[in-house]
Amino acid sequence: MGGRTFLVPGNFPVGCSATYLTLNRTSNKEEYDPLTGCLTWLNDFSEYYNEQLQAELNRLRKLYPHVKIIYGFMDRPLSACCGLGGPYNFTLSKKCGSAEVTYCSDPSNSETPCRNFKSIISFGDSIADTGNLVGLSNRNNLPVTAFSPYGETFFHHPTGRSCDGRIIMDFIAEFVGLPYVPPYFGSKNGNFDKGVNFAVAGATALESSFLMKRGIHPHTNVSLGVQLKSFKKSLPNICGSPSDCRDMIGNALILMGEIGGNDYNFPFFERKPIKEVKELVPFVIATISSSITELIGMGAKTFLVPGEFPIGCSVVYLTLYQTSNKEEYDPLTGCLKWLNKFGEYHSQQLKTELDRLRKLNPHVNIIYADYYNALLRLFKEPAKFGFMDRPLHACCGIGGPYNFNFTRKCGSVGVESCKDPSKYVGWDGVHMTEAAYKWIADGILKGPIEREGEQPSSLSIASPDSLLAMKLVSFLLSTLLVTSVNSQTQCRNFKSIISFGDSIADTGNLLDLSDPNDLPASAFPPYGETFFHHPTGRYSDGRLIIDFIAEFLGFPLVPPFYGSQNANFEKGVNFAVAGATALDTSFLEERGIHSDITNVSLSVQLRSFTESLPNLCGSPSDCRDMIENALILMGEIGGNDFNFALFQRKAIEEVEELVPFVVTAISLAITELVCMGGRTFLVPGNFPLGCSASYLTLYQTSNKEEYDPLTGCLTWLNDFSEYYNEQLQKELNRLKELYPHVNIIYADYYNALLRLFQEPVKFGFIKRPLPACCGLGGSYNFNFSRRCGSVGVEYCNDPSKYVNWDGIHMTEAAYRWISEGLLKGPYAIPPFNWSCLSSEIMNKNSETQCREFKSIISFGDSIADTGNLLGLSDPNDLPHMAFPPYGETFFHHPTGRFSNGRLIIDFIAEFLGLPLVPPFYGSQNANFEKGVNFAVGGATALERSFLEEKGIHFPYTNVSLGVQLNSFKESLPSICGSPSDCRDMIENALILLGEIGGNDYNYAFFVDKSIEEIKELTPLVITTISSAITELIGMGGRTFLVPGEFPVGCSVFYLTSHQTSNKEDYDPLTGCLTWMNKFGENHGEQLRAELNRLQKLYPHVNIIYADYYNALLRLYQEPSKFGFMDRPLSACCGGGGPYNYTVGRKCGTDIVESCEDPSKYIAWDGVHMTEAAYRLMAEGILKGPYAIPPFDWSCLSSGIKNSRSSDA
Repeated sequence: MGGRTFLVPGNFPVGCSATYLTLNRTSNKEEYDPLTGCLTWLNDFSEYYNEQLQAELNRLRKLYPHVKIIYGFMDRPLSACCGLGGPYNFTLSKKCGSAEVTYCSDPSNSETPCRNFKSIISFGDSIADTGNLVGLSNRNNLPVTAFSPYGETFFHHPTGRSCDGRIIMDFIAEFVGLPYVPPYFGSKNGNFDKGVNFAVAGATALESSFLMKRGIHPHTNVSLGVQLKSFKKSLPNICGSPSDCRDMIGNALILMGEIGGNDYNFPFFERKPIKEVKELVPFVIATISSSITELIGMGAKTFLVPGEFPIGCSVVYLTLYQTSNKEEYDPLTGCLKWLNKFGEYHSQQLKTELDRLRKLNPHVNIIYADYYNALLRLFKEPAKFGFMDRPLHACCGIGGPYNFNFTRKCGSVGVESCKDPSKYVGWDGVHMTEAAYKWIADGILKGPIEREGEQPSSLSIASPDSLLAMKLVSFLLSTLLVTSVNSQTQCRNFKSIISFGDSIADTGNLLDLSDPNDLPASAFPPYGETFFHHPTGRYSDGRLIIDFIAEFLGFPLVPPFYGSQNANFEKGVNFAVAGATALDTSFLEERGIHSDITNVSLSVQLRSFTESLPNLCGSPSDCRDMIENALILMGEIGGNDFNFALFQRKAIEEVEELVPFVVTAISLAITELVCMGGRTFLVPGNFPLGCSASYLTLYQTSNKEEYDPLTGCLTWLNDFSEYYNEQLQKELNRLKELYPHVNIIYADYYNALLRLFQEPVKFGFIKRPLPACCGLGGSYNFNFSRRCGSVGVEYCNDPSKYVNWDGIHMTEAAYRWISEGLLKGPYAIPPFNWSCLSSEIMNKNSETQCREFKSIISFGDSIADTGNLLGLSDPNDLPHMAFPPYGETFFHHPTGRFSNGRLIIDFIAEFLGLPLVPPFYGSQNANFEKGVNFAVGGATALERSFLEEKGIHFPYTNVSLGVQLNSFKESLPSICGSPSDCRDMIENALILLGEIGGNDYNYAFFVDKSIEEIKELTPLVITTISSAITELIGMGGRTFLVPGEFPVGCSVFYLTSHQTSNKEDYDPLTGCLTWMNKFGENHGEQLRAELNRLQKLYPHVNIIYADYYNALLRLYQEPSKFGFMDRPLSACCGGGGPYNYTVGRKCGTDIVESCEDPSKYIAWDGVHMTEAAYRLMAEGILKGPYAIPPFDWSCLSSGIKNSRSSDA
């Protein structure tokens, strides 16, 4: 019937049963076990029975090695919970349920009832804050956690967590199978169904007013009471009615902290005496207790309440209270003993109070999380847990014996993080690394980890003594079990791919099975030309669907089984053979259906597989394990059963008669593989045959009614494909009911391909996508007698523009789209569940798909020009940036860049490990393999002729965005060669589209156009940028970085040209012109709206908005924080005036000098920025928070992710 796992209990030690102890009570002490008091002769009987049972189970295991048969031995306590009288609380005449019989107050003996948590509700401080402080902060005064390197390890950008990655609560959420708990404060349209977090970094247990009366000055006023009040106010929005809210709270795991630490930190930081700080402990604990009590009244059932960390091991305290008195330090750890004793004192008082609450509320689970010992063990034995030998240093910090400085904290300019945070316990001097938090979480969830052979230590990570850690695991595990059972497809971390099918999946089998003197067409060019650059036996110009699936899973391409010598099948094996049928050839021959290609039917492939198992995987148990952990691709198969009949012009009714036989053959193969251990099957349906060039040629007709007016496909053939697919899906649904533990996924090849014929241009194909790329003659470029691979048959210039490859099979480009539709939706039914896979795989579905860029392609103006204007200029009339001091800081000579050193594009290239991007114009023998730059100083988005018509005249370049794009297209043959190579280059490039459009506005301002007239240009500029992106998507572009405008009201040029005595025109904080900055904001808002529109149209493309506006504005708002002088509006290189800028006296001319230290200046020449400013802007884009959505760097090498500029 399919049973695979059995738990078979043995008998209890019946001699310990209160029934038997009462019934067989005797004064003969020898009949009792002196240790337990149980009756030995009855226990001997139980042991005899259990031995016989185990012997039989061992026999069954040998018979059924693929089945798990687990023997379970159980025991019971001596006294009955429910009973009346006697030494064992049991009386034969007064049984449980009778009148007068009572039961114990706690039947579980203090054990925690298992709960299936539906959400997590969190309160606390920075140890649990997942983004609340950032959400509460002024965007112009963000906390350090909003900046890199916070978040770098796991999220690859800052998230507001005070860590390099995940925190304890994240690991708890992962363990329970819930999403990460979102922050409440500042969230817009947040989904709090599965959890809500009110913890705020800097929060205290006590009210700020209480602390301030005692001369203690907290950093935030979001105390525990404030958080609780926010929670209560939010309930109508989170859960609706009072009864629903009570149900939500009752089914939640409530994380109460850590909270209270800051109540002590703030007075310690102010060097209050220990006696004063100790006086706060009872108030802190009373506040926590009061909050728990209030939540119990609201329906709460389970609390996890952390104690204090060993703060004497905290880098901040080791720095603050550093002393030469060795007696103050623990000789084993180097921690300050007196501070750790204080942490122990708080924890002991908290545990006492929690015990009191448990007695008052016996129906509530109150679990103490021993953060103190869970962390202390990492300092005691760092090497055991993978940390460096001296674990008291902060990973991210600067200076001092512990790498911590109060005035220059992690996240500040110039403060770097260690290369490998996983080797450090401390992250930033106050908080721990993700690696440390993971160990703490493991200790809470699973209990202490001991070395092999050691006796368990006395360390108790969960309290009280009733092993609450084990109980927490118990009820958390139940959630995992429920989650996996209820998920539509259970997530599997596949170890290999096993494939059966025909030419749609054949990676070389037919080629290997063929006579060398009579090779199939797939053995000759142009098959394989696009990706492999030689034939591989695949029926396409490049990769197939199976190849893209393998790449997605991080596997090598699946090798063909037949004819392979010394092939490695560890990660996959392929039995698919071109021309194969689902039904045996003898069956088809009996019906007059002939095939001269192959007789390797599905059953033959399956037989080859079973016969090969000893060589593939060894023992039966190893083979079962291999099959169980494989993704089994069942086809496409069955298509040729119909093709051979249709090619012989059999009537459609005859062909339809084959459908149930084909479906049954597939079903039987799946069933056989399920019995062998198969757990996950991907079963494709048929393609829309009516869109095949071969059928369109064979059944060509003048009757227009036979064609779909939208696609031009033959409707009757597509109707047949739909009929077959419906029958296949019905059978798969039947199999799912029979085998509920198996994932059977239908791959909707029909609709995944049909959409390419319906909207070809959207997917980058030619408008008339039905002709074959490789073929000869006729309306559809297909001829049955002269097929692709034959002498004299040519193929198209750019296969990536075609859906059809050879008239029967698809191009690599089409197969890629089909694969994406299966792997990421919506063409896998039910969809794949990738939740358990590695972050590298999972991030393929992230908001911005991670790409390991191979080059940078750039368009724009002087903000990105690396030498193009210089290359275009007359040598006798060079622009001013061709002369010193341009380029002095980094290059030590002018390069054509409008700065003293590197630009944003240079820092991006360095971060990606690419060379600086060379200019295209004027370059001789330049290598554009890793990047090419078309940005020109002075360029506009709009055409010069258009601007001239509107009275906007300028003497600068006429190299508009359109001109740059034309230059790019014309240069492609020399840059990348063939169309397919060029498409590959564009697809794997980061395309920097700007900054562009700024000069369209600048030139209008220069000729004194009104702000209203200039605003009219904005939609035209944005449309031009949008059109360029759309055109580049059609050419293969997949990732775009599109910058907005600078805060032009802070530009030295505009501050000089629009200087006024009206103070209301200026921002009092920055001194910038507010009306001009509002114009920049307006451009940014409209640009983002258009980019959002494009993103919806092209969901497969990453379109990232680069917020140049706020990335630069923050430097003017807090210049000293970023290392600039206090009055940052003056130009470094200029010719006098209040802003060191004079129109007509440009930087680079003889009469203009530059400042001594450009790194202290934001503005370089009055229009452009210094290298120092550009560096900080680039960091804000690359590492957050000024790229929207943020970049996903998860797939890049650690060297790239941790890259820092050489002079950072």
